[in-house]
Amino acid sequence: MPEPIALLGFIAASLVVLVLPGPGVAYVVTCSMLHGGRAGLVSAAGLAAGVLPRSEEHTSELQSQFRISYAVFCLKKK
Repeated sequence: MPEPIALLGFIAASLVVLVLPGPGVAYVVTCSMLHGGRAGLVSAAGLAAGVLPRSEEHTSELQSQFRISYAVFCLKKK
């Protein structure tokens, strides 16, 4: 169990991260305020579209690691 002062520091840092918006949220809010709601939706869709290729990349990488570890497990099992 961590010391109470360390736990308190961790909780405080976690709350700061949760409360403050990230750069994506700031970008969408700025676009919405300057150019209207449609621009905000387009910018949010653009940010979401940028996340999809990276998610796919990480998923396929994890899948290949599982295949390799299963193959190694089968070789060691024999």
